[in-house]
Amino acid sequence: MEEYLYVCYKFGDELTTSAVEVVFDVLKAHTDSDLLTKDGDPITPETLLETDSEATFTIDTGTNSDMPGVDYHLGAGHFERENLALDDAIWLSAWGTHFHERTANERARPNTNRLIDVSVEVYEALVDDAHSIEYVYGPGPTETHMYSTEKIEDPETHQPSNGVVDTLMWLQILPPKCVSEIGREEVLSAPAWRVEELSDGSVLLVAHNTPDPWVDGDFSYYDETKEYLDISGYLST
Repeated sequence: MEEYLYVCYKFGDELTTSAVEVVFDVLKAHTDSDLLTKDGDPITPETLLETDSEATFTIDTGTNSDMPGVDYHLGAGHFERENLALDDAIWLSAWGTHFHERTANERARPNTNRLIDVSVEVYEALVDDAHSIEYVYGPGPTETHMYSTEKIEDPETHQPSNGVVDTLMWLQILPPKCVSEIGREEVLSAPAWRVEELSDGSVLLVAHNTPDPWVDGDFSYYDETKEYLDISGYLST
């Protein structure tokens, strides 16, 4: 089963080098290492956008120097991983077992929190730099596996349309138009694991307390949030 999880930033305008530069600046603040290709060569925002390369880097948990960091990947542009299409997007990815208590032990929750915090920081930096972001979606490992085995359509077919979001994923940043359509107080009161209003009126919605609730999470958050917001989901108990 695929264990990668993704946080994808879908842009309303053409993806530019300046947007990638913003993301680079945020990530550099969270790692002591250079952002490198898989072959270990330095990579720049320009080369990342112009090629099919991915930058690799390590982010520590920020809680204990004895805890090893988590390896992340950064990509930009058009990318297809089996049936998971990320078109004109910037994405972060990480290996899912770092977020499971059975494999990461006490590091699981700090790793999850850091992934979410960095994802929000990237979003806020892009907004501050006036980049137009249509939607942010973060499928967990089980959702990614379902995409790659073609059991469900890829996330790009389920992006908000006219302010309507029809699919609950593990992590989403609902744009202001979606928040208005659903109702701001309704969204902010959703029984998801983490709900947070962002600077531009978007709302971070993290459905459950681990990217993959079948392993060691609480699935009730997901089911209750789907019912409360009256939207569907790929996952079911």
